[in-house]
Amino acid sequence: MHWTVLALLSAIGVVLSVFSTFCCCTIKEQVYVCCRLLITGTMLACKFMDDRYFTNNYYAQVGGVSLQELNSLELELLCRLGYRAHVDVPELCACLQVCFKL
Repeated sequence: MHWTVLALLSAIGVVLSVFSTFCCCTIKEQVYVCCRLLITGTMLACKFMDDRYFTNNYYAQVGGVSLQELNSLELELLCRLGYRAHVDVPELCACLQVCFKL
């Protein structure tokens, strides 16, 4: 499995653990949040893990959001992660074990 995907899954786990209001949303709102979290998390994971990555504008077009919204989502996600984009090896291993159990 690609390290970027594991980093993304780990970051999503961290964000959801501190984003307690997510559980109080309706299904439609949860899908909305998940889609935006997925595109933003993918973008951040690629930027951090890969030497070559696409522009924010490209990710915004692929994700169906405006560039302005994606930029603000990127900033919010970084704030929620405490600007800690690095994922430690134990976190990656734990995430990999969860993926293998699926």
